[in-house]
Amino acid sequence: MEKQTEGYGNTEERYNKYSKIERVELIDEVVEFALDKWAKRKEYQMNMVAYELEKQGEAYLNIAYEVSVGNVDAQNLDRCKSKWLRQVEPQWTMVEYCLEN
Repeated sequence: MEKQTEGYGNTEERYNKYSKIERVELIDEVVEFALDKWAKRKEYQMNMVAYELEKQGEAYLNIAYEVSVGNVDAQNLDRCKSKWLRQVEPQWTMVEYCLEN
């Protein structure tokens, strides 16, 4: 139970970071995606929800940086976003991977 309490705190911390300090596009959808994936009725894995937020948030920030310095072609970004970002399954990690290949 202690691990899940810590995971809940980490989730809340990451959500505040990515929704207020370093704004991540679709962060609310990322939270819903992570909760659907890791917080099942019989088994809440809030540490994994926090991990998912961190992973997706950092991928978004990496993409935003690459866009800001001109390393990403807008057409390629749109292609990758249309392939991997869905309201119910926003996967910034896959957008980042798509841009690298």
